[in-house]
Amino acid sequence: MQFPRTALFQVSGNALQGVYQVGFEIDQDITKIIIPLALDSVLARAVDSGCIETAVAEETPDSSQLPFGEASGWCMAVPVPVNGGDRRGHLR
Repeated sequence: MQFPRTALFQVSGNALQGVYQVGFEIDQDITKIIIPLALDSVLARAVDSGCIETAVAEETPDSSQLPFGEASGWCMAVPVPVNGGDRRGHLR
């Protein structure tokens, strides 16, 4: 209810690959979406910093840093290391 549009991505090499989404009206399967970590995006910054990152549409007028290129006003990316992995998913 707090986050009606949510997407889950996993680190795959030097990119993020979509795993699951709810609330986004996208034409393609989320698993087909690949976002290079080299791009300056809120998602890539969260992976790199290992911290919660946010973006506001007014700060990103071309909406290139917002997921799916949609200006929703505000977005948040939360990195979640699993299975003993570091922020890029590598095992320690």
